[in-house]
Amino acid sequence: VRGLGFMQGLVTVRPDGATHMRRRLQDLGVLVVTAGPDVVRLLPPLVLDETEIDRGLAALEQAATDLAGLPD
Repeated sequence: VRGLGFMQGLVTVRPDGATHMRRRLQDLGVLVVTAGPDVVRLLPPLVLDETEIDRGLAALEQAATDLAGLPD
């Protein structure tokens, strides 16, 4: 993880992981962008409440689990 404040970049272990993560997170209702082949950029609004944060974290966990299960 790298970033400043709410703007964070999640670096994936897989070289093509950002595309898979972006697609999966969007399927789960979380809007993210890629910042290279292995970085997913999170740019959440500053007015998030705890429910939205919990929902986003659950989606991130699910997307990461799904990515880990993909064949190499």
